[in-house]
Amino acid sequence: MAKMYVLPFLLASCVSCYKVLLFWAVDSDPRTQEMVKKNVAHARTSGGPNCCDVMLAHYQGSPDDWDADWRAAEVTSSFVQTGFKFRLLQQAYIDAQHHWEDTYEFVWALDSDLDFSGVNLTKLFSTARASGSLIIGPTWGGEQEWLTWTLNTQVNADGSSRLLRKGDMSNALMTDEYRQEMEDQQKIHVLGKPDPSCSYRHTNFVEMTGTLLHARVLYMLFKKCKDCIGEKAEWGLDRIWCEMASKELTNQALMCALIDNSPVWHLDWKKATVTSDFKSVELAVKEHYPNLWASPKAYDCVKVQV
Repeated sequence: MAKMYVLPFLLASCVSCYKVLLFWAVDSDPRTQEMVKKNVAHARTSGGPNCCDVMLAHYQGSPDDWDADWRAAEVTSSFVQTGFKFRLLQQAYIDAQHHWEDTYEFVWALDSDLDFSGVNLTKLFSTARASGSLIIGPTWGGEQEWLTWTLNTQVNADGSSRLLRKGDMSNALMTDEYRQEMEDQQKIHVLGKPDPSCSYRHTNFVEMTGTLLHARVLYMLFKKCKDCIGEKAEWGLDRIWCEMASKELTNQALMCALIDNSPVWHLDWKKATVTSDFKSVELAVKEHYPNLWASPKAYDCVKVQV
């Protein structure tokens, strides 16, 4: 009997349901452990004990640093490997003993500084499904500076960096390509803010901080897409995956969405050290997939009752 594409978040009596895989790349910092535990507890309270599997990729420390009883009760699998979140997620997908597509509706690739313990997950997942999209991002609630490092810093080709000053955007010596990149970063910055007039917005850009990946895109991203995820850094994937999903899977334009009615708190612990490798990887992805590269924008504003 085929499984239904319904999660316990929507139907508590569902007997044969796809799950969500909650995936974190973690260190052993006590606040990381506290945040992950709090989020997992909220997910199970919202969706029931079988709502989700939990996978932890320990890029620093080891599972032994975490509470053994909690791990035994809550963690489906874990492994130790250095690297960044999407590289580790890709490795986990490739090494999996079973096809994730047979078990999960979504894989939620979460940064450890995201707090969804106060989010209405029924609304979030219902809205995600209503969007019809395959790559879905939350918007960010709480006190936000609404700044990314790329809005403040320029990384040059030789790896050096400089702080951008007010007025740099209008510098007559700035190249058209660099000005476009700065404008794109500002658009990314704006897209992350919840729009209270929308339930969701279709977009051509979803950042990698807390992405919901539908099972249909997993093979495309983690096996088929060559040179999409760097070994030393992983920028760039989020600039091509929306267009790639549209062309490879559906021939429809609206394969990415941002959820406005259920913002997730981003605490922005700034644990990732941004190096010149990030920009180099991003440029490599852009050169490899120039026709898929997105200049971020929202296409619409949709209001739904969920």
